[in-house]
Amino acid sequence: MNTIRILSETLASQIAAGEVVDRPASVVRELTDNSIDAGADRIVVTIENGGKRRIRVSDNGLGMSKDDLLLCVERHATSKIRTASDLLSVRSLGFRGEALPSIAAVSRIQITSLPQGRLTGHSLRISGGKLLEIKETGAPPGTIVDVKDLFFNIPARRKFLRAVRTETDHIVDSLSRIAMPFPGITFRLDDGTRNVIHLPASEDTRDRISGLMGRKTAEAMVTGEEKEGDLSIKVYAAPPDFARSRGDRLYVYVNCRNIRDRLVTKAIMEGYGRRLMKGQYPQVVLFIDIDPLEIDVNVHPTKQEIRFRNASRIFQAIVSAVGKSLDSSPQPFSRQGVLDRAIPFERVSSPAVS
Repeated sequence: MNTIRILSETLASQIAAGEVVDRPASVVRELTDNSIDAGADRIVVTIENGGKRRIRVSDNGLGMSKDDLLLCVERHATSKIRTASDLLSVRSLGFRGEALPSIAAVSRIQITSLPQGRLTGHSLRISGGKLLEIKETGAPPGTIVDVKDLFFNIPARRKFLRAVRTETDHIVDSLSRIAMPFPGITFRLDDGTRNVIHLPASEDTRDRISGLMGRKTAEAMVTGEEKEGDLSIKVYAAPPDFARSRGDRLYVYVNCRNIRDRLVTKAIMEGYGRRLMKGQYPQVVLFIDIDPLEIDVNVHPTKQEIRFRNASRIFQAIVSAVGKSLDSSPQPFSRQGVLDRAIPFERVSSPAVS
């Protein structure tokens, strides 16, 4: 009798989904990335019960035809790449073709879409990876993805979700980090009937920084740039007396993709040098634009980890850009200022705008 068996397609899909979707914030991130890639300039996210009961993401992007709607929930179906060589030049946020099928495998999902210029849209319903129906429907141009009962069919995973407040905080952080490099897109997050984030579109990056990090921080930030061939770095750095006891205000982007990278964090800290007290972290927004051939974004399904071909070059460029920005700052280092501002950040939402 054989002891090795091939897993059922349903079980294999649920296992694969675990790498892409680990909590409600993962769903928000993947769906919002899709909306941005679709060319949307308005994205609205609505959640209930910390995203455990419902996550709804609507956009005014390109929309999908009936055939594309059916294909988008098939694993490794994507419009972003076609050949293996395309992986070397990825600039879109998504490209693996795993997000929607992974979400569909562990939730009850409805996707409604109307391509721009068409009169009739289509709506598709899936439960636990099984297609229930697809039908014609009226809809606004763009796409609406409505995800309900996340992990309803994997009780072991659902019980590991945290309290509603914690999951909501993760969603807020995730959407904030996605929104930062796209000031031209309006983002809105509603928790039930309560507006949590409202970021109007703007041509000025500093307006977006103000909306996410506070007006005083944005106004105090100094900028620095470093350019070398195909590498361009721009940094918005808050003076040392805006430092915090946590590193949660480091916003780092490579080709508009939010990443978490120890090398980059170390370079930022090196750029500040002795301007910071021990145990303090600066508030920084860092944009790195580089030839996609110089990085590898296909490291992890979450796409938040990348590898640099020439890490030392990136490190030195960041240190230089941060150092130059702070050298130009008219504000001297203030030890008392550090102590005054080393308090947890509390989000102050903008008034809801219909």
